[in-house]
Formats: sequence, C-alpha cells, structure tokens
Amino acid sequence: MVDKNLFCDIYLIRHGETDWNMLGKLQGHIDISLNSSGKIQARNLQKQLNHINFAAAFSSDLSRARQTAEIVLESKDIKIEETAVLRERQLGEWEGQSIDDLKNWLQKNSQIDSFTQEDFLAYKWDSISENYAEVFNRLSRLVLKISPLYLGSTILLSSHGGLLRSVLYQLDFKSELRWHVDNCGFIKIRANNRGGMTIAECHGIKTSRASSSTF
Repeated sequence: MVDKNLFCDIYLIRHGETDWNMLGKLQGHIDISLNSSGKIQARNLQKQLNHINFAAAFSSDLSRARQTAEIVLESKDIKIEETAVLRERQLGEWEGQSIDDLKNWLQKNSQIDSFTQEDFLAYKWDSISENYAEVFNRLSRLVLKISPLYLGSTILLSSHGGLLRSVLYQLDFKSELRWHVDNCGFIKIRANNRGGMTIAECHGIKTSRASSSTF
C-alpha cells in the first residue's frame, strides 16, 4: 500500500473555453476571458471535483485560468494564489494568429513529425517563444517548492493547455502521437517531496496522429 503522506496529489486543470479558443486563435500570454460556454465547462468541472478537499489552490495570473479556478472552488473557503509560473506557453510572434496557419507553417518549415522526444521538447518556433522543456521546467520548480508543504494533501493548479501538454510530452512522449487537452480537462499528478512527478489520472485528454496535429 502506498503511503499517501509521502506524496502530494495535484489536480492540474486547463481553463474553460474563450472566444479565441472557439475561433482557433493562439492565445499564449494574451489575456482573454472565459466566454459563456467556458463558464459552463468550469461549472461542470466544479461538480466533478467538488468531493475533493483541496488544501491549497494556485492559478495562472491570466484571467481565463483565474476565472476557472474561482468557479471550481466557489463552494470552498480557499484562497487562490496567482502566479505567472502557471501561464500558458509563450508563443512568440504567433500569438493572436491562427492555429491552422501555425500547423501549416510547421509542416513546411520543420521536421517536427519525426523529432525525438529531446528535439521535440527543445523546439522553438521563433526566438521569442518558449519550448515545451522550458514550460515543464518552470512547472517543475513550482512543484518542487510547494509539494513538500502539502504531503498527504491535495492541491489545485489552474493553468493552460500548453502547460498540461508539456507534462504529457515530458512524462509520456510517443513520437507518432500528439496530445490534445479539452477545455477544463485535467491531469492528476502525484508529486513526491523532491518534486518528482508521475501521472495518476487524465480526464479530457486525447491523442491524434502527429501528421494531423503538429504540436
């Protein structure tokens, strides 16, 4: 039997839908609020997670993640601590542009579909953007800082699709597949007191062939 006091369980959730999600536009660090559908999605997630006794909650400082956390936790007396560490992946010059345009550009200008895990995690679209390794590393630093404080407890992190994908690509990379995280999908992570992470559960997480979804 696993001693739960040796671990911290982390629910890492993606925010609800925004108008830019609906339009297929890349958001990155641009601050876009939830739309009406996103608020409904967050309400449904609240019902799904309401039985969990969260000891603490942290959120990206972007409004779509903060709003999602507020709805999910509205019946609980928990202070939400905002941090830029949980922000979406910095998308550089592609922020505000079409997801389809980025996919087409990647197909023409990179060999991303045949990358090894190391190359995939290290790949940058331009000099401004973050790669998945950098996103995962900033999450890892946060987990290393907070997990020893909440051993035997459960905490909530409200974030973005790119950050959740960084976890999936780091811990469960398959060269022929790409991960997709639904709005208000989540990963349950088990972290030890040294910040080591394993994936315990996934909800609202899907895969597609690399050739049809390049990031």
